[in-house]
Amino acid sequence: MSNENSDTAIAPILLLDAKGLSAAGFGSVRHVRRLDSSGRLPKPIKLGKRTLWSVAELQKWLAAGAPKRDAWEQMKNDRIRLSNRTGGRKKSETV
Repeated sequence: MSNENSDTAIAPILLLDAKGLSAAGFGSVRHVRRLDSSGRLPKPIKLGKRTLWSVAELQKWLAAGAPKRDAWEQMKNDRIRLSNRTGGRKKSETV
């Protein structure tokens, strides 16, 4: 019998701050901030005074080889344009 008590459920981590990125292995908090300011991390999300990164986007960014921010943004835009042109199908799925 499983215990599905919502009080003890662990929510997935969706956003990380510089301290969270540091704990995830991106270097010190200072290094994470330098990576961000030099455009070597994906564009962060600003919530009030907080600077956060999407875990899902970081995973995709790493899978793409961790390109610089401008190249990453271009890659994302190209994927969106391709998806819009093919109606959501991949290029190889087009008729």
